[in-house]
Amino acid sequence: MLECMLLAAIHWPYTWESHGVRLTLVNPEVTPDKRYILVHLRLRGLIEQGSFDWQNQVTVLNREGQPVPQAGDCGVNDTITKGPFRVSKDKNYRVLFYYFAQASDFPCQLQVGEQLVGAPFSR
Repeated sequence: MLECMLLAAIHWPYTWESHGVRLTLVNPEVTPDKRYILVHLRLRGLIEQGSFDWQNQVTVLNREGQPVPQAGDCGVNDTITKGPFRVSKDKNYRVLFYYFAQASDFPCQLQVGEQLVGAPFSR
């Protein structure tokens, strides 16, 4: 199934709008200890909002096409946050999502909505 999905993959940086923000997927990486997949994004507020729900904006799919578990917190401008965070209109943010990886998950593929993004990546 993953092989069929890969044919439609597009590359990054990949930009989309969701819930009053513009997100740009910069790149994924695997930590040196191979336990986490990090996904780097840029976010720009399009409207003022008290809480932006960042979870499930990006999905990491394992070799079987199943989602890899996402952590319950994320990095926003070098600060760890849990749950939604405040977004100001026209302000830029650096965002880091991370996912719990296992050796059997690789190669992985990023997905935004129904769209595959970039090429599969390995450890």
